[in-house]
Amino acid sequence: MNKAARRDGDVDILLGFGSNLGDRRAALAGSLRRLEQVAHLRRVRCSRLYATAPYGVEDQPDFLNMAVRAQCALPADELLRLCKTIEKEFGRRPRERWHAREIDIDILLYGREQINTAVLTVPHPQMHLRRFVLLPAADVAADMVHTGRDADVARLLELCGDAGRVDVYDAAPCPPDSDHQATVARERG
Repeated sequence: MNKAARRDGDVDILLGFGSNLGDRRAALAGSLRRLEQVAHLRRVRCSRLYATAPYGVEDQPDFLNMAVRAQCALPADELLRLCKTIEKEFGRRPRERWHAREIDIDILLYGREQINTAVLTVPHPQMHLRRFVLLPAADVAADMVHTGRDADVARLLELCGDAGRVDVYDAAPCPPDSDHQATVARERG
């Protein structure tokens, strides 16, 4: 794993969140709040929520998807471990690939790093092919660069040939351009 250039110990990250079982909006908002608490995310920006057709296995409910851009001081492998722990906390059960999920949290970009381990590949290897990932990502991270493709998110969206349905569903579950930690602190207090 390569070291990313960090400012004040933080790296710019882009996460993808999705849910298609239960109270999808609550799962997205709750898992983000929990991740903020345990990963100490800063400068959190959330995309709008998007209703999207299922990918891979079509006989299942629509997903709600969002993207989150934040600053994080954790190493990528530790961030992944926390994401997987939070997925379990929010009821995710093991299922076959592309099947229904209570919550799914993916590390899409981790600064400009390229990581390829047995458990983590960053940039996410399929993000450039999926409109349901790129459209929310463009809301908050249009300028972030996918180092493997040498293009920013906005350009990847322009080039994406995916015609799957992606519709704006609702406003962001957190303010799109503010430090969401203040909101989390108010909710706890």
